[in-house]
Amino acid sequence: MAWFSPKKPVTTTVAADAVEVEPRAAATATPETPAVARVELPVELPRGATAAVVPAVVEPAEVPVVHGGHTRLSADTTVIGGIETASDLWIGGRIEGDIASGGAVHITTAGAVVGCVHATTVRVDPGGGMHGPVVAQTVSISGIVEGSIRAASRLSISSTGRVFGDVSAGSMEIDDGATLQGRCLMLPRR
Repeated sequence: MAWFSPKKPVTTTVAADAVEVEPRAAATATPETPAVARVELPVELPRGATAAVVPAVVEPAEVPVVHGGHTRLSADTTVIGGIETASDLWIGGRIEGDIASGGAVHITTAGAVVGCVHATTVRVDPGGGMHGPVVAQTVSISGIVEGSIRAASRLSISSTGRVFGDVSAGSMEIDDGATLQGRCLMLPRR
């Protein structure tokens, strides 16, 4: 099973006397756009080649944290293994493994998930599908779900939606033409 994790920043230690801050960058530096230090690092070349120097950018130690991001997996992507993310996840490909998201999980027309999905919001578009349980605050099904659904707040199944499994929710909306094969349980309001 493959493990996929977000890219981690690479940390480089450079001697203080090797760092040169460009004068123009230092003059225009603000808290939002700090000065960029430039470091010249030698590159080892094969025997007989001429020496070269490649400029490298050393970023400031404090990097701003980006909130509210999203991850997109296109139709030509297959992930075998679990995914854990704090951001929204848009699935156009196939995932074989469990998903834990602090945001929304959107399974598009070409998307498929085989595994358990835990998120704040789960949406399955027409043509999209999943095989496994869903646990979320709100769930909207227009595709196919083969597995149980627990929506703490709201569950809606559109006319194109097909659900094969037990469902429980604080409130439910099931359109004419929708399929629901399983037991239904209304959760008590808090």
